[in-house]
Amino acid sequence: MTIVNDTSIKGWVAAVLCTLAAAVINWYTPSEQKLKQIPTTNEQLEEELGDILECWMHKVLPNF
Repeated sequence: MTIVNDTSIKGWVAAVLCTLAAAVINWYTPSEQKLKQIPTTNEQLEEELGDILECWMHKVLPNF
């Protein structure tokens, strides 16, 4: 609210961007949880899926 109370346009831009970021996080979190629950047919695939998800969660630019 301190940012919004700032009368300059910068305060409003910051408030809008924070709101948009919160909306994206709200949408993304359930999708991420669904992705982590993908069923696999064997143990080797399960290990590979775990490695891929770990890479994507902790690296800014994952290995493709």
